[in-house]
Amino acid sequence: VQSVRGSNKILTSNPRSTRFNQLKSSHVLVMMRQQAAFVMRPDKFEEWFKANPGLQKDVNAITGQRVLKNGKRIDLYEALEDVNEGRFWSGKNARTVVGLQYSGPCPTVWNLDPLILCSNMLVLLQFEKRSTGSTVLTFFGDEEMSKTERVPSEGATMYEVQDVLQFLMIDEAINFDGSGSSSLWTSIGKLPNQRSQPSDVVRKGQDDYYSFR
Repeated sequence: VQSVRGSNKILTSNPRSTRFNQLKSSHVLVMMRQQAAFVMRPDKFEEWFKANPGLQKDVNAITGQRVLKNGKRIDLYEALEDVNEGRFWSGKNARTVVGLQYSGPCPTVWNLDPLILCSNMLVLLQFEKRSTGSTVLTFFGDEEMSKTERVPSEGATMYEVQDVLQFLMIDEAINFDGSGSSSLWTSIGKLPNQRSQPSDVVRKGQDDYYSFR
């Protein structure tokens, strides 16, 4: 778990992108092992984490950008446009979002703010954006990606992502870094390879390669 001080040191290492990176990491998705998940701000998370050493072994946490709260949209376009990054919100791109449906109050033994609600179910959404690659670079060796696996996909704007989240009746959602970072590989399903088509492409020899990163 990265400290707020450590994160800020990284985020402010490039002054031109500091505000943009801060907007992309405004909240923390906290997942308690085999129990429930909730969302809080990084500074509040750090205070809570330090104050509850007995819970730390069960904590998994990742920073992202809250885009839905109590089922209502959060529009960050203007804040991003102020730092010339409005396209991050309004442009079509590959996206990765985790949604929570509230199951009720969090356990009192977790010593959380009573206004924070917990969810015992996560909804993982990954939106593809097709690119021109025909070979997949993976940790397990290169593999060809057939035309049937490269279905047409233009990506999604954050407004379109929020449409899907509200259709699914999600209460709260965290958006993670998209584009080439938005890739999914899973054992769920019956297809030979359960993977998304990544949007990042690197040139290798005479071929355009997809790159999972």
